[in-house]
Amino acid sequence: MTYIDLRFLVFSQIGIDIVILLVVIILIRKVRYFYKEKLVDTFTKRMEGALKETDAVAKQFEKQLSEKRLLIEKVSRLLDERTVGLNVLVNRADALLNAEERESGEGSNKGVSAMRKRRIMELAEKGHRVNEIANVLSMCKGEVELILDLSKKGFAAESKKGIA
Repeated sequence: MTYIDLRFLVFSQIGIDIVILLVVIILIRKVRYFYKEKLVDTFTKRMEGALKETDAVAKQFEKQLSEKRLLIEKVSRLLDERTVGLNVLVNRADALLNAEERESGEGSNKGVSAMRKRRIMELAEKGHRVNEIANVLSMCKGEVELILDLSKKGFAAESKKGIA
């Protein structure tokens, strides 16, 4: 082997080494690029899964909120009804106390007092129904109807007397 052949072989070897080195560098870059893409894809898929799960939780939370709103409205309505009922009971208790005080003060006066008749007439003039008046004053419905009928007949009789 001559010097030229040896020189040629060395340069050839260096050239081949450079080409191999370039191929390795290119392969490393490609692997890195694909690895980055794979990481990005993996991250994107994980984030999509998390977003879907978050969306499902938000929908479930919204559903629960609407159920809670309905429950609050129902409780509010029930409380309003109970408040009305309690007011009726308080009015009845007041009426009973007033009746007991009057009975103890007047002896055993039978019949309906003039004050109670006035109260029935006031409530009737305000547009309350017989049932409402009976509940407020803790009286029988028939008693309230009788007093209202008698007072109407009494007014009719008084007006006839006034005309004649």
